[in-house]
Amino acid sequence: MTWKVTKAYQRSRENPVAGKAGDVLEAGKTDDWDGNGNIWLWCKDKEGREGWIAEEVLELDGERAILKTDFNALELSVQTGETLEGTEKLAAWLLAKNQQGQTGWVPLANVEELL
Repeated sequence: MTWKVTKAYQRSRENPVAGKAGDVLEAGKTDDWDGNGNIWLWCKDKEGREGWIAEEVLELDGERAILKTDFNALELSVQTGETLEGTEKLAAWLLAKNQQGQTGWVPLANVEELL
């Protein structure tokens, strides 16, 4: 799917939390990021990297969270008017690749799908 950026977005972390399915993470605070029930947890991986991970890709066990799938929380900085190729939607975010080949997450509120 092709998407157009309608509002610029700047990534918040350069080296965020990431892991493979089955990895155990420390789970912290939660946030309903967009107010629509899309719950995100602040997590820390074994290398000490931190960031937000959508609850739907985690199995919760007390203060631990186990990844159900491979996940990298890297966000993609984008400028208004850019064209992206989207590959996955998750909890109000889009995993996308820009024309320079960089991949990361962008808020769905900042893009529109081109038909």
